[in-house]
Amino acid sequence: MKKRLLALGLSLGLILACAGCGGGDGAGDAPQGEPQADAPKAAEKLLLGVSLQNTGDVFDRILYEGMMAYGEEHKDEIDLQILNAQGDVNTQLTNVDQLINSKVKALVLWPRDVDALTPAVEAANAAGIPVVCVNTRTNGGAYTYVGSNDEEAGRIQGEWLAEKLPENAKYCYLMGPIGHSGQIGRKKGMQAVLAEKRPDIELLAEQTAEWDRAKAMNITDDWLKSFPEVTAIVSQNDNMALGAIEAVRTADKLDSILVTGTDATEEACASIKAGDLAMSVYQNAHDQGYFSADVALKLARGEWTKGDMDIPFEAVDAENVDQYIVQYEAAE
Repeated sequence: MKKRLLALGLSLGLILACAGCGGGDGAGDAPQGEPQADAPKAAEKLLLGVSLQNTGDVFDRILYEGMMAYGEEHKDEIDLQILNAQGDVNTQLTNVDQLINSKVKALVLWPRDVDALTPAVEAANAAGIPVVCVNTRTNGGAYTYVGSNDEEAGRIQGEWLAEKLPENAKYCYLMGPIGHSGQIGRKKGMQAVLAEKRPDIELLAEQTAEWDRAKAMNITDDWLKSFPEVTAIVSQNDNMALGAIEAVRTADKLDSILVTGTDATEEACASIKAGDLAMSVYQNAHDQGYFSADVALKLARGEWTKGDMDIPFEAVDAENVDQYIVQYEAAE
């Protein structure tokens, strides 16, 4: 799949190329002196706006690719105007204003922060523009959510840890950006399960690495020096988990420390197959991107009445990873 990922621009609008609709004027066929019938007009294409929080992570790019796949399949019906905030909340707020001023017929928003992007949703509401929040919710405004339940991802991860970790295990926790709905929900779900099923498991430290591999590697390296008793490094995404694995490998502790992630990306599945990453929680980034665009088009046409669209998480470990590897290979 990674071979097909599109090169991504900086913070600029990207308009999908439109296929022209040709047609003859029929002058040679009409009887002389008779009024000529107008050629049938193609249906007007709808402009849909997309505000991405970032495209720096593998998951980000797969979600983006899902949107682009939908746009290509429906290029006779829609144009997608896509703006990338590159991880900056203020830039994303500006991008949404720009899309509203462009009079888009629907807005797909991947919010950087649940609180900071609420005014963006409210601004689109005030302009009469239907909103789809993809992958991440906001704390206010009216929108349709397309994505997975982050609390469920945390619960799945917690269930696996509760079953696999030894008695009195101790773990360190790598989190996404503070305030991101994934960071909030995944933490809530995992800790609820551990509190109920394994109160003996102790949290030694937690810190955001902002979904970043290099930051996660450095943080984990510090933890390994500060907490030699650590049993597991638990991560809210795979990119950070893979960074943690590098630190654990360097310390020669892969045999004694479990590392878990979330998203089950292609690279993470390969790591599970190799015996390095212990488990992940599959989140279908492609389908989130694809169906967020689909719901946006249906909202613009007044055809969507089903409410939110849930795309379920799935636990992935050595027992079932092969089916996900096959799935990725088929997409290449």
